[in-house]
Amino acid sequence: MIKMVEKTEAIKAALTRAMQVAIGEHADVLLVNVEDFAGAETEINAAACPVIFYGFYQESRLQKEKHPAAPYFYRKNTAYFTVPFRLEEIRVVYRDILAGRKIENPAMMLLGKRDAREKLILQLLHDILPGKYGCEQGLETARREFGISGTIEKVRYALAGLHAKQQVEKSVKTITGRTVIPGVFCDIEGTLIVGGKINASVLKKLREYAATKPVTLWTGGSLDEAEKELTKEGIIDFPLVSKYGFEGCHVEVVMDDLGEKEFKERYHIAPQKYIKI
Repeated sequence: MIKMVEKTEAIKAALTRAMQVAIGEHADVLLVNVEDFAGAETEINAAACPVIFYGFYQESRLQKEKHPAAPYFYRKNTAYFTVPFRLEEIRVVYRDILAGRKIENPAMMLLGKRDAREKLILQLLHDILPGKYGCEQGLETARREFGISGTIEKVRYALAGLHAKQQVEKSVKTITGRTVIPGVFCDIEGTLIVGGKINASVLKKLREYAATKPVTLWTGGSLDEAEKELTKEGIIDFPLVSKYGFEGCHVEVVMDDLGEKEFKERYHIAPQKYIKI
């Protein structure tokens, strides 16, 4: 059954017809407009079928803006498409999810969880004020999500402390501890892109890895500049993050042009396997 989280009836009807053509009239799928995500989390989390998110913005923009739906894109049973999309793309991804070929990316899900936590803290600081509508609900959320209770002043003080701590500790280490984050993490400048050109052998290796492991590109520099370089070279199929989001973490595989000792000293990241390029 084709189900949909979409408020605009005309879009809902058009997408239903398109999905019937792409994956079949009786296909089991949940389509979710990212702008209608709020309030649909319970349905999304309970879905046993493939979940297809769609929206007008690029996936990377939603990630950078810390959209609450972004962490879901990297689950085994989900995908995101920018409108307009080709029906063949939907068909391929839908079949990959059904066949278990979609690779889950825990690193991106952890970043999303960190970002969602940060946004929730800011929202609660906005809501929990004397006489403000939503204050009581905010107090209940603070108790449920962070174990913080007491007077409005006490709760706000504790939330402000959490917010200040998150501004200093940007890493997902606070969530993972010493757990090894699975996947391949590849540096960009000097590794994947050398002298302004793609390192073909590294790209080939990443595509091979991507068949069985989540692949994440990361940089110690500017994310915006790295994204420009990758887009210029047509590399848009791997997520991009900052290395500093994983400071103090244990990860499975790292590919980098730095020596292993220098890499560990600079970023305080512990790889199980280090591939020097």
